[in-house]
Amino acid sequence: MKLTLSQPNHNPFIGIMVRSQHYFANWGHLVFIRGNGTIYLNVRKDDAGDYEDRPIGEIKGFYIKSFSRFSMSIDDHDLKIELNDFTRAIALTTLPYVFNAGRILSIAGYCRMGIRKVKVEEL
Repeated sequence: MKLTLSQPNHNPFIGIMVRSQHYFANWGHLVFIRGNGTIYLNVRKDDAGDYEDRPIGEIKGFYIKSFSRFSMSIDDHDLKIELNDFTRAIALTTLPYVFNAGRILSIAGYCRMGIRKVKVEEL
C-alpha cells in the first residue's frame, strides 16, 4: 500500500482492519501508519464507542508515498502485524472487545491509497 493523494493540512494514514464489524475504526482491529512512520493500533475502550490510538512501533525513514508491504493475521491467540521490517504479535487476551469474526478493510484517512497486490488466506 502507499499514499497516492492527500488533503492539505491533514495528517494522512493508511492501514488494515481485521474482524471489522463496521467501517468505523473502533469496530474492529485497525493497524495503521502515519507519514512520520509511527504505527498505531486503534483500541476500543467502552460500549459507547470511545477509543484510543495506541502507538505500537515506528519505522525510521518511512516514506508513505512509496509502496510498503503490509501483512496482518489474526487467529484465536494473536494479532500479528508486519509492515516492511516491523513485526509485532499482540496477544488477544490483552485487547478489549475482541470480535470473533468480521471483514477485512483497507483504510485510508485524509488520502487515497494505492494497492498493488492483495492476498487473503483463511487461517
